[in-house]
Amino acid sequence: MQNKFMAGILIKLLRAACFPTNFRFHKSLADPQIAQQDTYWKIMADFAQTDYAKSFGITGDENYKEFAAKVPIQTYEELEPWIDRQLKFPTAKVLTPHKIVHAEPTSGSSSNTKHIPYTRKLVNSFSNLFGIWAYDLLQSGLKLE
Repeated sequence: MQNKFMAGILIKLLRAACFPTNFRFHKSLADPQIAQQDTYWKIMADFAQTDYAKSFGITGDENYKEFAAKVPIQTYEELEPWIDRQLKFPTAKVLTPHKIVHAEPTSGSSSNTKHIPYTRKLVNSFSNLFGIWAYDLLQSGLKLE
């Protein structure tokens, strides 16, 4: 009985902690086009500061169509020299203007280990996604029996 009571309190505390992120997410759903445009321009402002963006002549004023025309889709192998340089100099503005705080090693079944640079901003976005998922789960899915 006491364990169920404590679990109920913990669920309410976690839900309260996740509420602000969930609220912002649901508010953005009222006009997703505006939310996506805001996100795009924030990303472009950051991206335009990087050596990688400058190598394609990106200024940060490009709409998506202009951006897509300037920056080709590339493989990891094509990006690897840029990634290696970013990892060697974590505070340099090679691929991101934000400091690299972690490099996640990944590998597939047929390739060498790849390193994916993480910034605090990226980690925070993962945390926000978790908060949205957890709030929904705690609000409508998880039941104590």
